[in-house]
Amino acid sequence: MINNAHNDSLIAARRSRRKNERGAALATSLLIMSALAAVSMTVLAVVTHEARIAGSDLKRTQTYYATAAGIEKMTSDFSDLFTQTSAPTTTQINNVAAGYPSELVSDGFTFAKSDGTPNQSIVLDPSGASQNVGIQSGPFAGLNAQVTPYILTSTATHIATGTQVTLQRTINNYPDPNLSIRDVQ
Repeated sequence: MINNAHNDSLIAARRSRRKNERGAALATSLLIMSALAAVSMTVLAVVTHEARIAGSDLKRTQTYYATAAGIEKMTSDFSDLFTQTSAPTTTQINNVAAGYPSELVSDGFTFAKSDGTPNQSIVLDPSGASQNVGIQSGPFAGLNAQVTPYILTSTATHIATGTQVTLQRTINNYPDPNLSIRDVQ
């Protein structure tokens, strides 16, 4: 009987401990689930942020190359203009500046300002004055040419994102050498 009483008291003690521990498993599992949810949300936020950065970088890169295409086309057209005439008019130079790569418009780029005017320009370099130089070698050796520096500027904007890139190029124009022969001794 003592054994039975002792067993009964042990069983009663276990039951009272179980009653006290019933919420512990639930609380522990909720705590673990909360920690896992926090880690998952952090990973999701980081991945989303990185995807936005990658997308933004892609748009900037595409806009850079669109601008580079604009300045390359302007350089080529500018060079072609001087093969046609050694003294182009301001209108002819402005027409070259306004000639952007039209195929990029269908890709979502614009080379115009918000008011519709061209966002490309060709101007005489204000810091570089025209100067005469002697041609040292080649078929025109001994002749003089006047060097005129120009600044070409091209700005492209990705219409959907507003990403904008501006590039400048300084080029020197060497018109056909004049026929003043330098004194060679």
